[in-house]
Amino acid sequence: MEVRANEIDAIVNEVTNGGNASRASWVDVGTGKRKRKQSKGFGQGTRCSRINGRGWQCRETTLPNYALCEYHLGLARLRSQELKAKKK
Repeated sequence: MEVRANEIDAIVNEVTNGGNASRASWVDVGTGKRKRKQSKGFGQGTRCSRINGRGWQCRETTLPNYALCEYHLGLARLRSQELKAKKK
């Protein structure tokens, strides 16, 4: 248990002394285990979530409070309107 406390103290000292700040976001102070980064959600500045299933992802930024960029959101709205028109 003493070794884990020393490792945590070393990480805290490294971060507070101008060390690698990104490492602190990956290490849980309570357990000393690595954890995943928290996602930003659908705020402004995230990447568009449109993918093709083969590893490609749209590189445009999302609109605020949406998961898609302006282009792909427009395509989705057009597709939705066309489906509604076909049903009538």
